[in-house]
Amino acid sequence: MRKAGTSLEVIYDWDENWQGLADRVDDLLPEDFEWDEDHWPRQLCQFLNEKADWSDDDIWKALIDDCDGRIEQHKKQMAALEKERQRNRQKVDVQEAGLHSLEA
Repeated sequence: MRKAGTSLEVIYDWDENWQGLADRVDDLLPEDFEWDEDHWPRQLCQFLNEKADWSDDDIWKALIDDCDGRIEQHKKQMAALEKERQRNRQKVDVQEAGLHSLEA
């Protein structure tokens, strides 16, 4: 959780978060928008503040929403991986049972 009024600058180095926001607002950006590779989170904030009338709180909310979405995606991926692990474990158990029956 962030303190109210916390500057967005404290997370400018969280590229994955900013990339998610940039993808989300891509339709707001002009086609000729040029990113400054070294300062693009600051540049995106400035654009959203000045041209799209977003407040810093709006940007924070969008970043948090994007994180929530990615968390849900990761949970689904983790559940699928757990199912795959269980299926593989069952296959190993069956193979080991077969080997033990051959030894007897």
